[in-house]
Amino acid sequence: MRYAFALLLTVLSGEAQVSPQPAVYQSNQGDRWLLLGQKLLIFKTDPVTTHSQTLVIGTEVMPPGNVIPVHMHLNEDEAVFVHEGNVRVSLAGRNYDANTGATVFIPRRTWIGIQNTSHQPATIVFIFNTPKFERCLRALSSREGRRFVMPPPETMTATRASCDQVIKSG
Repeated sequence: MRYAFALLLTVLSGEAQVSPQPAVYQSNQGDRWLLLGQKLLIFKTDPVTTHSQTLVIGTEVMPPGNVIPVHMHLNEDEAVFVHEGNVRVSLAGRNYDANTGATVFIPRRTWIGIQNTSHQPATIVFIFNTPKFERCLRALSSREGRRFVMPPPETMTATRASCDQVIKSG
C-alpha cells in the first residue's frame, strides 16, 4: 500500500519517468538536427529519442576541414568511434590521427578537440555515459530545412553551464 501511494504521488507530481524504449535505427534514422545549421547530427539514444537516462549515442557528419573546438565535459565520460574518414584528435594536449575504425576514449575533465583532416566527410559516433551534453548540441542546432539562429550569448552561457561543458579559450 505504501508503494502504491508513493507511486501515485510521483505520477501526480509529474516526476514519473518513461521507461527506456528499445530501438533499432538505420544509419540515416533518429532525431535529426543541423549543428550551427550546417553539420548533420543524428541522436540515436538519449532522453528524447529512447527515454534513456543513462546513455547518449549519436552520429555527426563532419565536412572536410571541419573542427570540433577544444573543450571538456566536466561530469561525463565520452567515447568517439570514427565510423568513416580520417580525423586529427587533440586529447589531453597531445595530437593523434584517428582513421576509420578508431575509437577514442575521453574521460571527464579531459580536453578534447577533433578536426576532419581529409578531403571527404568524416562520420563519427559519439557516446556519453550520462545525458546532459546533448542539450547543448540541440541548443546550437536547427531542424533540417529550417534557418539556424544563434541563441543570445546569455542563453548560451546558461546552456553550456547546464551541460557541464567548458570551451578552451585562446
